[in-house]
Amino acid sequence: MDKKTRDAVIIKYAPLVKTIVLRMAAKMPIDAADKEDLINVGIIGLMSALEKYDARKNVQFETYAHFRIKGAVLDELRLRDWVPRS
Repeated sequence: MDKKTRDAVIIKYAPLVKTIVLRMAAKMPIDAADKEDLINVGIIGLMSALEKYDARKNVQFETYAHFRIKGAVLDELRLRDWVPRS
């Protein structure tokens, strides 16, 4: 995928990233600066989804990207959490 097409796809799905982050942030106490950081992490997850997406798997890109974005944000939240999960 060339850079121009990649940038167009990122711009197209950027609102999806913001929606996912805001839905997740509504369930926990996160301030505005942290939301912006999580949106940036979500964009990185979107870029990762672009690189690893395989159309032959018969899954829509938006569905695949949703899981990759949410996973990236959850990973970031887990890294920031100082309480162990156990």
